[in-house]
Amino acid sequence: MHFAPDEAIQIARMLQVLKRGEEVAADCARLQAQLKAESSPKVAKFLRSQSRQEMFHARTIQAGMLWVAPKARRNLVHSPAMETLYRRCVQAVQDGRYAESVLAVQIVLEGMGETVLRAIDSQMEQRRLGLKKLRHIIVHQEVAHHTFGLRELDRAIADEGLEATDVVRLSQEYLHLSEQIFAELDGVFDYFGASQQQFQASVQGALPGWLQAAV
Repeated sequence: MHFAPDEAIQIARMLQVLKRGEEVAADCARLQAQLKAESSPKVAKFLRSQSRQEMFHARTIQAGMLWVAPKARRNLVHSPAMETLYRRCVQAVQDGRYAESVLAVQIVLEGMGETVLRAIDSQMEQRRLGLKKLRHIIVHQEVAHHTFGLRELDRAIADEGLEATDVVRLSQEYLHLSEQIFAELDGVFDYFGASQQQFQASVQGALPGWLQAAV
């Protein structure tokens, strides 16, 4: 399958940020698993599995980038906002703020990943590019991570005694980071038949219902 040069670069830019998001999710899930190893062994087991799956996703996406645009690396985007999200998540885990880390990774970051993956999946389906089973596996795993996050967030909020206002504030901050990440991809969305606002609305829709109404 051949892509126009500019199209290949734009798609590769989207894939690069998606790959970095998977790497961030993998490392944060690994740290979360360490935090929960003694208090919640079953939760830790899920998080270790998530970490492995996210690294598999990252490697798969890397292969996709090389296939789409093997010579476009110098034109790809670096995402300072993604690195900010990563640092905040790591600090939250280190400080024992598990609920915040779940909100950052399993809710907002997974919501971003699922949104982008579905857009890519739709384009691949339209172009009959194959790999349907692999695409289905990756999307299914991302959905499972997010579903886990929705349940885990409620438990963590209760365990930590967080006020609803604190959770709303954190949600707004992480949604703002996701908006910044998408803004760094200016010019990409036209290739996916969507707008940045549509992608962002999808991420906000990944929040629990009560948070969606509050942010």
